[in-house]
Amino acid sequence: MRFPIDVVFVSRAGEVLKVAREVPPWRTAAARGAKVVIELGAGEADRNGISVGTHLDLSGSAPSSSGPAAGHPPVSG
Repeated sequence: MRFPIDVVFVSRAGEVLKVAREVPPWRTAAARGAKVVIELGAGEADRNGISVGTHLDLSGSAPSSSGPAAGHPPVSG
């Protein structure tokens, strides 16, 4: 990648395990136990309130007004 990104690591149950914020270009990040990785533009995790412990609905049944097409993953409290 040529620009910084936020990387969100999610468990199989949809719980955010780690958020690597503003990972620089050509660098990697990892989290033990993650089954899903979501790459966002730098700063998007904070703008969307995504932090460790947040539960993300990754079921694919979210309304079309949310999810990647809307620019962010659906977030539930």
